[in-house]
Amino acid sequence: MRRAGPALALAALLIVVLSACGGPAGADDDGDTVTLRVGATGWQREEALLKFARLDDTPYRVRWSLFQGGDKQLEAVRVGALDVAGSSEIPPVFAAADGRPNFKVVAVQRGTTLNQEVIAPKGSDVTSIAQLKGKKVGYVKNTTAHCFLYELLQQAGLGWDDITATPLEPDKALAALNGGSIDAFAGYGNAITAARQQGGNPGLNRDNPLERHFRDGQCAPVHAPQEDVALLALGSRALEATG
Repeated sequence: MRRAGPALALAALLIVVLSACGGPAGADDDGDTVTLRVGATGWQREEALLKFARLDDTPYRVRWSLFQGGDKQLEAVRVGALDVAGSSEIPPVFAAADGRPNFKVVAVQRGTTLNQEVIAPKGSDVTSIAQLKGKKVGYVKNTTAHCFLYELLQQAGLGWDDITATPLEPDKALAALNGGSIDAFAGYGNAITAARQQGGNPGLNRDNPLERHFRDGQCAPVHAPQEDVALLALGSRALEATG
């Protein structure tokens, strides 16, 4: 089992905040109040932090929208549905591929790569990246998971054409993994946490349990489990404790 190399680490280390630059934020019908449309991934972390710091009392309104990933936020920025979004640096690369980006980077935050993982269904005989050859592998397109999977295949001596790469949203990927319609899934954050709680094999890219535990702890600030996932985990632990 190989870990990701320096190229992947660089690709996944940056968290990019973007701001639409095609025009001003929308105004309400009375023309007096500006509404800033802000995207968030996974849960209302940014909104909660602003409230905790008492910085949410602004002269304009803020409308928060939740997305499964930064790639979807970038799509919303491109069509003018968001004014501010946050993602890794991978989605902006794909979003700007046509040479006509309507956004700009306004802030950068460094993060960890340890919340990336490739996971196989429970009972699978796949225990290494090399064994993915000829397999159907789900991944989150135009995200760090996309780059992550490509890099791991390269390290294992495989190319993109050696697998049946299947782009899926995280929730659909979990259903496909549990249903047996894909052989593995490359993802991140709460999607991987949920998959492992539902019986998935440990991540193919990390063979050190301590490293996996550290990754699980580090993923919370970026992709914290949503309420239903957290309740599922707590309920499972409670049932195990009662026998």
